[in-house]
Amino acid sequence: MTYCNSVARLFLICALFIQALAVQAVPQIEGRFIELQNTYNKAEWTTISFSQVYDEPPAVFMLSTNQGSNPAIVKIRNVTRTGFEALPLEPSGEDGPHITMGAHYLAIAYGVHEFPDGDIVEVGKMELGGGTIQASTSSPWYEPDGPLKVGEENARYARVSLETDFGEQPVFFHSIQTLNNQVDVNGKKPPNEHLLPFLTIAAKYEAPSYFMALEASETDYAPVTHNETVAYMATTEGFNRRFFDDNGIEVVWEADFADVRIQGWDDGCFRNDFKNNYTQTPLVAASKISRNGGDGGWLRSCGVNKNRLGLRVDEDRSLDSERNHTEEDASILAMTSEFVFSGEVPSCDDAFPGAVAAFSGSAISLAAGSRMIDENAGVLSAQQFITDATSGSADYPKCGQNPVDCTVNNTDALTDSQARAIPTITIDDSGPEIAEGDLAGDYYFNRQLVTMAAGNYNVIAPTRIYVSDPGDNIGGVATKFTMVNANITVAEGAYLAIYVDGDVVIDGSNPNALVLAKGEITFANVSEGTLRGRFTAGGGVGSPATLRVTANEVPNNIPGICGREVIEVLNHYRFELADNKGSSCAAKEVTLKACADVNCDLLYSQPSTVNLVPVNSGNYRWSPDDSVTFIGQTSLTLDSLRGADPELATSGENPSSQLRCFIGGKEVNLGSCKIKYESDGLVFKNITDDSETIVTQLSGKPSDTGFNSKTYAIEACGNSDTLKNQIVDVELNYNCSSSSNCSNTLLLINNGNEHQLGLTPRTFPIQFDADSRAAFTIQYPDAGELSLSADITNRSGIAGSSNTFKVRPFGFAMNILNDSGTSSNLNGYANSANGSLLKLTGEDFVLGLRTVQWVDGEDSNDDGIPDNFAALENNNTAEHFSGSALLTPLNILPSGGATGTLSVPSVLFSDEGKVNVGINYDEVGTISIAAQSTYLSDTTVQGLVQNVGRFAPSNFALSGSVEAACNVNGAFNYFEQPISEVSFSLTALNQHGSRITNYYDGFDKLVNISLQVEHGTSLLNRLENINSISWPQNTSAGLISFSDNDIVFSRLADNSVDGPYLEAHIALVADQAQIEGANFNGLSCSGQCVDDFGDSISFAYGRATLINNYGAADEALLLPLRTQYWDGNNWRINKYDSCTAYDHDNVNDESGELVSSGEESLSEGAYRDSDGIRLSSPNGAGNYPVSYTPDAWLLWDWDGDGEADNPPNATLTYGVYRGNDNIIYKREQINN
Repeated sequence: MTYCNSVARLFLICALFIQALAVQAVPQIEGRFIELQNTYNKAEWTTISFSQVYDEPPAVFMLSTNQGSNPAIVKIRNVTRTGFEALPLEPSGEDGPHITMGAHYLAIAYGVHEFPDGDIVEVGKMELGGGTIQASTSSPWYEPDGPLKVGEENARYARVSLETDFGEQPVFFHSIQTLNNQVDVNGKKPPNEHLLPFLTIAAKYEAPSYFMALEASETDYAPVTHNETVAYMATTEGFNRRFFDDNGIEVVWEADFADVRIQGWDDGCFRNDFKNNYTQTPLVAASKISRNGGDGGWLRSCGVNKNRLGLRVDEDRSLDSERNHTEEDASILAMTSEFVFSGEVPSCDDAFPGAVAAFSGSAISLAAGSRMIDENAGVLSAQQFITDATSGSADYPKCGQNPVDCTVNNTDALTDSQARAIPTITIDDSGPEIAEGDLAGDYYFNRQLVTMAAGNYNVIAPTRIYVSDPGDNIGGVATKFTMVNANITVAEGAYLAIYVDGDVVIDGSNPNALVLAKGEITFANVSEGTLRGRFTAGGGVGSPATLRVTANEVPNNIPGICGREVIEVLNHYRFELADNKGSSCAAKEVTLKACADVNCDLLYSQPSTVNLVPVNSGNYRWSPDDSVTFIGQTSLTLDSLRGADPELATSGENPSSQLRCFIGGKEVNLGSCKIKYESDGLVFKNITDDSETIVTQLSGKPSDTGFNSKTYAIEACGNSDTLKNQIVDVELNYNCSSSSNCSNTLLLINNGNEHQLGLTPRTFPIQFDADSRAAFTIQYPDAGELSLSADITNRSGIAGSSNTFKVRPFGFAMNILNDSGTSSNLNGYANSANGSLLKLTGEDFVLGLRTVQWVDGEDSNDDGIPDNFAALENNNTAEHFSGSALLTPLNILPSGGATGTLSVPSVLFSDEGKVNVGINYDEVGTISIAAQSTYLSDTTVQGLVQNVGRFAPSNFALSGSVEAACNVNGAFNYFEQPISEVSFSLTALNQHGSRITNYYDGFDKLVNISLQVEHGTSLLNRLENINSISWPQNTSAGLISFSDNDIVFSRLADNSVDGPYLEAHIALVADQAQIEGANFNGLSCSGQCVDDFGDSISFAYGRATLINNYGAADEALLLPLRTQYWDGNNWRINKYDSCTAYDHDNVNDESGELVSSGEESLSEGAYRDSDGIRLSSPNGAGNYPVSYTPDAWLLWDWDGDGEADNPPNATLTYGVYRGNDNIIYKREQINN
């Protein structure tokens, strides 16, 4: 068999050919060695938890070890997103139970994956049932006892349909994922009896395909009534392949055909050298890919080290006891041991880096006047930026919280491999259809067109819409998702995410969503308002019209699209012992932990129940009991009542998980998890409490001082007289728990002598008193979980160890740091509303936390809690702390104010003493921040920083309406005429767009607020009769709700004419300094902050006029009344005025003789048709002076005294022939 490395594959026939499926990036994958307890003591399935949560249940490949001489295999079942169950099982011919047995497992997501060097790995699955079975022809599976017939063997294979054309025979692996066929034997279930039917896999290669069947070997027959799911994996042969896992460790791997063919159990161990050079034993997988001879069989490892893998074919002993086997071909996979890679799916912050973003070299195209509001200081993530505006112009697209000209970072938002990694789930066409109303959960579409139609949608819970390209669109048209006139609201805590393997069109909608498209995202019919969302596209983002987008919040995880879901699982149980030495005269301390990750950096936070082995009996006694329920970890003791040496184990765990064992901080195999008891020994005594428990210590504090002050001693048990009043050489050391990192020495003081203990035993002279006790104190300058060990030099068997005890930091020293995190922030603290501003809501500040040591005088009541957290600033650091510190804000000012939320709820320490975290707050005022960590499950570390702030709003949102006095021919108001209604809402907002409720009691800095008229680029401060504008000081704080119905646009003080101001707006004007850098209605401002609201309104200086009229003595003459406005040069009939009412009662007749009639409203400044005020003269001919009293805003300075207080007047002449109305008469001015 030939092989080729990754470089040569580019030139040789090892090159890959066309793939039928879209190739994804490096998948979710992990590998680990597990060991399962013997099934004599633990006859039950064990849950193996993955080191990550998979988007969908992965494929699991197992290679069983050769532990135990009986035929056996580690079977798996119930593969889920978080783990699987495993159990060593034996075939017929065996009794069932098996000794401790290990296995290597590799878990990998299904799909076609491309690794960094271009290596393709295809992972798939198929169903095999009763029609695809191979077995020995002499076994009960053949006629007459079974269903199989000789000569039909080839027909009982199923072809593996690989989607990838590898161009050569690929290296191939297989693994049964289920156990759907199992019958009881003698009324017992395995492992109390053998497994029936006992099925493995038969595989063979006949170019160009692999074929598989279920393999029954020579075992007893039982019907196969259900299909079994079989996972397979294929890749080209090669070595020196590499990728980096989640911890930055380079995973080196290879896939090979076995150069040394594999024979049977009785034939020896057949070793194949690895092609790579490994520094430690790698993770391995192997599969038999031929079926030579008639006995079937399966692979088991028989020795693996960093240089080679040994394999043998195992067989059942149902028909005969021989386990020789004909040579077989095998596939071998080796990968750097113990790794986990969560795939190249990007974080959600990477997938949605801003309001708009692009990848695959595509461009962002924005029209002039566009505005993108996000956290990126004006920089867009894309290779190209296109706009129709001139650089530096006022309408050049602006980006960032504080608007600057948009630029690009010349970097794709997603790398090619990240883009290929999306989606990480299978998208079918199962829907459900998107219907108006409430939205929640997942929607799956595999079709050419998906439309979100017009209507109201309420996203009430996390909602995801997935649209995939079916691959058969007519004419190769791209799949498209359109959102047309959709009104979308998103409840707090919910989000809407949309993934489309094609194009997206946002048409007349505000998506309020996170949208990721492999194609183009286009905006159409964009309203003047601001859209909310984040839009990332592989084909570019574009809008032909002005576009305003405010970026919304990004969740940590969107399944299938970005981020990784975190679900707490019980990874394993572990025993921890200081050493393997015990004494029959003293109980041995044992710690049992429930670990939430592989390294036990995190403890499982839910209750666990474990039955301990050996059980309590006349030989052994566990304390408190041999069945314990605990959270995280518990301390146990085990007495050997008759001096026997027990092997520690567990059974009946709930929840189920594997067991591991650590002695002296190092892992041992389960068969070596033993205690050797001697008749004599040493005991570490707590003299104060008359116990054998060293209690929790504070970092840097002597054990006989302050909190948990105790007197300790090393005490001999058994034949101890030889130690009385003696100075004895004793080997002393401390042991570091498997979950701790210990690099400091521990100070032990005995009889005034200081001894520095390390992890390696050293001999010290120790003074014992008349009671054979050696009193001591300890002091450890770090954090960790420790135990002490002592062994008398040259006295075999006189040794002992303490319980495992905790040393925790005294507290967290907390400080507000400058933005670079290098020193204290001078603006970090405020004692009043007039204190310095720290940040706006949503702006990150740097919080520093440091785990510190105890200092004498800082814990006056000896409760282990610092008297004054502010005093911890100069304490020494406890360097190695691991754990999560919960951060809790508490409002200080304003008094009675609401407490907001911190953007980061907790801080993770990972074997370190100092962490700086960027964090923001979403409410106004000053706060305290408390830190609290439950260290090693049951000790608490606290911290507190006071008067953090001051915080201010990040935005002021304005909305409102204006109703003019006249709205017939456009919105129009005369100078001095009350505007029918001016109403607006001004809301102080945080970064989430929620109202600030603490904007009162001096924190409401924006006090200079006025209403003015905005006309073009000018502001006119001419509005009068305005009600007071101020911030409420009650439960409505943060919201001004204003309404007024008598505001007027005033005339100039000297009554001179000006204007008109057509198509003007009412604007709210605020003092920029008082909004402290916040946005004003989504925009930043300098000097004055101005934003208009409502529809446009026209203002003009107006007056009413009368025109002389004449006619027959018996005629009711029309009194021509008109309204005019000043157009800047002349008085003109007011075409905007179809609202002024006239009433004959307002006519003033000096004679008192005329009879008047008529009332209505003017139309475009004059009478309608035959309407109007008419006056009759009962006394016949004559001249009658009249005037008309209009509304005050229509009075004019007709008498020239400088005061606009005169009504218009005219003369009506009765008894004069009128002539033709179409002839201009007496210089009458038309249209004025």
